Amino acid sequence: MNATAKKGQSTQGSWLAGWGAVTTLGATADDVFAALLRGDIGLRVFEPPFDQAFRGPHGYVFPGSPTRGPRAASLLVQAVSEALLDAGLTEMQNLDSIPVVIGTGLGEARTLEIAHLEDGPKPNLDLAAKLRKRWGFDRVSVFSNACAASLYAAALACDLLEQESLEHVIVAGVDVLSLSMFGSLDRVQVEPPDRVRPFDAGRRGVLMGEGAAAVVLSKLPHEKPLRLARVELGCDAYHVTAPDPARIEHVMREAHARVGVGADSIDLVVAHGTGTPLNDEAEAVALTRVWERASKPLVTGVKGSTGHTSGASGLHSLIVAGQCLLSGEVPPVVGLDVPDPMASALRLNRSRTRLEDARLAQVDAFGFGGLNAVALLRKVPVMRP
Repeated sequence: MNATAKKGQSTQGSWLAGWGAVTTLGATADDVFAALLRGDIGLRVFEPPFDQAFRGPHGYVFPGSPTRGPRAASLLVQAVSEALLDAGLTEMQNLDSIPVVIGTGLGEARTLEIAHLEDGPKPNLDLAAKLRKRWGFDRVSVFSNACAASLYAAALACDLLEQESLEHVIVAGVDVLSLSMFGSLDRVQVEPPDRVRPFDAGRRGVLMGEGAAAVVLSKLPHEKPLRLARVELGCDAYHVTAPDPARIEHVMREAHARVGVGADSIDLVVAHGTGTPLNDEAEAVALTRVWERASKPLVTGVKGSTGHTSGASGLHSLIVAGQCLLSGEVPPVVGLDVPDPMASALRLNRSRTRLEDARLAQVDAFGFGGLNAVALLRKVPVMRP
């Protein structure tokens, strides 16, 4: 996206005015980040009907999750509400003209499953319905781009800010656990993983997590001195499911070139890190190649703590990157006990770490079908009169 940018020339970018997040670790972005820094794990034993459906007994699910109603939309409202408050956009202001761009994997698939199993009335599967009812938004778009969905949404939001006379765009991502998605993963993995173990030699696969994330992107600086300098996309359709390190590497290098920075300038990478054998290997190979002749950035990832929140994962990683830049603290890669040799060249963060004077973070999100996204988030001193 940001198609008008040339290599070596940074576009203006968009400012992060506010954010919100809810995962099985906490109900606010600050709570989730504090849990990540502690190394907490949001893994819980399944309740009915999930407890009888799969080989594995647990997942990254909310305790006592409701069995009825639009579950994804409820989490979405919670995250967007926090982001609006954080950005200083109250409900007393005219919010209806602010565009909203949502990324998701399966949206309200769980709500549909429940209605089917209970032979109930057809549910409202429109993720935007609750947002329109709550805030009156009249421009809501929903995109389903697998695990890179919310960074794809962020790329579109940046383009909207650049090309239209807008002050703000809201970006959000959400997914909840569904029988169909979890069942598909349960059947393709040789044995159910005990938890998500990014880049670990003994990793056995991914476990899905529930969550939502939202940010308010603005054309002008706000209190947070954070600028989304670039979201580079690669929609290469290499394979239906398999990742390709060469194409991932290409998207990383393109992101750096479009912003006009070298790999040496990146202080932190928030990796996709799903804990699957092929995905982690492909990402590690791409990162190793990009930083082969450059000083290595610190690498972290959140899915060992939150599970894979699919459509919300990229945007939540972006929020975590911002929190790291502002706080100077980086959470560990939870689940990483013995690093895989293929990741030996990476500076994988094994414990809560101080990262002083970090200015530029890279965020990775990769989805099926070559839907690769790499975002660059910059901490910028804001000069105020």
